[in-house]
Amino acid sequence: MPKVLFLTDWLGNGGAERQSALLARHLPPGWECQFWSLDDGPYLHVLQETGIEVAVCKRRWKLDISPAFNLWRKVSSWRPSIIDAKGWMGALAAVPICRALRIPLINGSILQGRRPVHRSSVKGLALKLADGVIANSQAGLTAWGISPPKGVVIYNGFEKERLKLCLPGIDHKTNCFTVIMAARMAPVKDFRSFLQAARKMSELGIPAHFMAVGNGMMRSELIEAGKDLVNKGYLSFPEAGMEIIPFLNRANVGVLMTNQSIAAEGISNSIMEYMACGLPVICNNSGGNPEIVIDNETGFTISSGDVGQLVEKLIYLYNNPLISKKMGHAGYSRLRSTFTAEMMVENTVSYYKSVMNLPKFKRNGLN
Repeated sequence: MPKVLFLTDWLGNGGAERQSALLARHLPPGWECQFWSLDDGPYLHVLQETGIEVAVCKRRWKLDISPAFNLWRKVSSWRPSIIDAKGWMGALAAVPICRALRIPLINGSILQGRRPVHRSSVKGLALKLADGVIANSQAGLTAWGISPPKGVVIYNGFEKERLKLCLPGIDHKTNCFTVIMAARMAPVKDFRSFLQAARKMSELGIPAHFMAVGNGMMRSELIEAGKDLVNKGYLSFPEAGMEIIPFLNRANVGVLMTNQSIAAEGISNSIMEYMACGLPVICNNSGGNPEIVIDNETGFTISSGDVGQLVEKLIYLYNNPLISKKMGHAGYSRLRSTFTAEMMVENTVSYYKSVMNLPKFKRNGLN
């Protein structure tokens, strides 16, 4: 029976964690998996509720190396057929263990569409030392200079269970044009441009409502910056918890602005959620965004931080509800044809098998 050990740096409520849990839950019959993480978070309980075993080994201080010994004991006792590391710290910790025990190591930590400035060299080392690399966008794989057969692009998938919550064909009321941005409220996500667009639309007298949904270090700061619009009823900061879909079903447009000076998106889970609910998407024209959003067909890709362009596209969609609905329908169809959980799982398992069958692992009788 093939066994996969997933390594994560934490189990927060993020896109990487959602995709890892989705993959683990839908592995084919006969496959077994467990998780090992350097930190806990909401997805610890999500995984445990589905019967997946999770071991959490937190660092006691920044340079604490005791989790590496804990991981060694875990791998030695459970003997996985393959290890899939979703974070750079777990990927590096696993290298000596995998080399010693002749276990294939997959580095699945390329989740952005460009090389990050922060710890770029150490992350590059982790990628170089892996036996295989999975990126969720071609932009990400290209940015790191990794080519096939070692590196492959496997797009994120959207699960059928959540599609049942989506209402892609709903008729929205154009007298309350609703714009949503759902993302982590951190510097990498450009909520400030979103708030500036809301302010400009308000000044133009366009009847609209903007919803900023997410948690993070900047939430209080953003609420303070937009309090005048909140008082006018033009802006809100609803608490979504673990499921954003009910809020998307009330929206007309999904926006995702990214601070390009910090990062570029890979294949964004937020964008997939917008498309699942039949929303046209407005996002940056960088990273993996053009791989999922077809400009002028499923939405618009615009320059990073260009508030004027964002407002222009929003006004266009407000004035053209039939085109907006057509774009949303095209996005929904694209999601169902290209970004499904079934395709993601099938492609990942196929790649696992190809790495497990490399001569250096076959010779040792592991697979």
